[in-house]
Amino acid sequence: MIGRRLTALLGLTLLTLALPGWAGARTATAQSVAAADGLGAVLAPLDARARALGSVGIGLRGDGLVPTDPAAVADLVIPSVTFTLQTSWVDVQEGEGTDPGTFAGTRFPVVGVAYPVIGVGVFSLGFSTVLDQEWRVAQERRVDLGGSGARARVTDRFSSEGGVGTVRVGFARRINRTLSLGATFGAYTGDVSRVFTRSFDSIDAVSAVPVFSVGGQWRYSGLVTSLGAAADFGEIFRVSASYGFGGSLGANPTDDTDGAEESFPMPDDLRLGASALLAPELSLSAGLQRSDWSGTGELYDEAEGHSVLTWGTGLEFTGARLLGKASALRVGYRRGGLPFAPVGSESPTESIWSGGIGLDLFQVGPTVVAASDFTLERGSRTVGSLSEEYWRFALSVRVSGT
Repeated sequence: MIGRRLTALLGLTLLTLALPGWAGARTATAQSVAAADGLGAVLAPLDARARALGSVGIGLRGDGLVPTDPAAVADLVIPSVTFTLQTSWVDVQEGEGTDPGTFAGTRFPVVGVAYPVIGVGVFSLGFSTVLDQEWRVAQERRVDLGGSGARARVTDRFSSEGGVGTVRVGFARRINRTLSLGATFGAYTGDVSRVFTRSFDSIDAVSAVPVFSVGGQWRYSGLVTSLGAAADFGEIFRVSASYGFGGSLGANPTDDTDGAEESFPMPDDLRLGASALLAPELSLSAGLQRSDWSGTGELYDEAEGHSVLTWGTGLEFTGARLLGKASALRVGYRRGGLPFAPVGSESPTESIWSGGIGLDLFQVGPTVVAASDFTLERGSRTVGSLSEEYWRFALSVRVSGT
């Protein structure tokens, strides 16, 4: 995050600018206004299929390279590469009758490669997102110039660019026809740059006033581990569980940044999920996630952390055909909390309706070697006195081969 010598200045500036003027703020690349609170807004490392099914990232039928489900990759039989692109369009509003501000952002929440070794198991390497800290606020105001009675127009800008992700190596193995186990080990990565600038209108000023600017850059580090298990009961039912050890997130200032090193306790993460075959080509999935960010929030004066409980459910029909290819139709719903909010406000919430299509692009025998998934989500969030509604599109591509 930011060093203690700048925390007070930047925090007060944020409160002064953001709370009364978010609707008029111009934010170009953020995913949510929640990115301004605490360590930022959660960017769940989910692929397009999981999003379409309202999943929390665990317990879906079939194999897949999913950071939140370490055992899911155990049945992969050929090397595979996957990536997910995610784009959001957000309208943010404060109070009734306020014209909403709009912004958009694009991310790659999941990128990974998996390599099975016959008789040993499946090895994986991947990058996934954790938190988004990218946003910008601008506001015009009038201030006194040195007690002279003269007033000048100024423009205050507060920008934050960056976020937190993880790089992980993993291993999964099927123990028997029922049980699969998996684990991932990795490190936090990423950085954030925060800058506050104040520029004066030269026409109003008695004399030229230089632009004032303060800020710096911090790099993130720390270790992260997760364990997972999946139990399959024939082709009818799967139940999965994973536990992630959050560890500590270190923030180290660059050489030219005036600030101290910081350490933030990251929450452990528990996920439970299950899928059941209702008919030969129709399945139901459901999942639950819990993580407690209250300990992290204790380090802030302007924001507080919350315990987050998220649940979701979805239906998948795999008997469709599109463009002559085997396809899947999906619908889902997910609801949960967000980790940070302004002090004194209610726990922030988010709800999402989703739908998507999966398309098998190329198949050799029973093995799909190229596939894509498309998902569109309609969501809403409430963060303190602010609310936002958004559309989010996700595309996942998976390519396999020897």
